[in-house]
Amino acid sequence: ENINKWPKEKKILLLQLLGVEEGSSEALKAEFKEVNGLQLLVKFMKDNKRNDLMSLVDNLKGAYDNYLIVLIGEENGGLPIVVSASKEAIAKGFMSGKVVKDVATILGGSGGGRPDVASGAGRNYDKISSALEFANNLNK
Repeated sequence: ENINKWPKEKKILLLQLLGVEEGSSEALKAEFKEVNGLQLLVKFMKDNKRNDLMSLVDNLKGAYDNYLIVLIGEENGGLPIVVSASKEAIAKGFMSGKVVKDVATILGGSGGGRPDVASGAGRNYDKISSALEFANNLNK
C-alpha cells in the first residue's frame, strides 16, 4: 500500500509511532498535500530560523517530483520565509521568487530569488494565518 495516498493524519500518527520527531524533514514529508497534481507543503515552523528552513527544504526536495514548499519560521522577532519549487511547478507558473515576494508582502516584508528557491522575511505576526491561507490556495 502506498502511504503517500493515506490521509495526512494517518501518516503523522504512523511517524509518531515510529518515533520520528515532529518538525523533522521525515515528519514533514507526511504533511504534503496533493492539490491539482502538485504536492504542496505550507507550514509555519515556530522557532525555526532561516538556515533551519533552508536545510529542511533541501531535505524535502527529493520527496516528490512535482512540489511547491512554503515554510515560514521565526527568528529575532522576524518571520523568515523559504520557498522551493520543482521544475514541474515552475513550468506551471509557480516561481519561488514570486511566491516568496507575495507571502512576504502579506507579512509586511520583502523577498525574492530564483525560480527554484527563494527567501524573504516579514514582521507582522498577526498576518501569519493570512499568509498561510494564501499559500495553501496557490494551486486551487
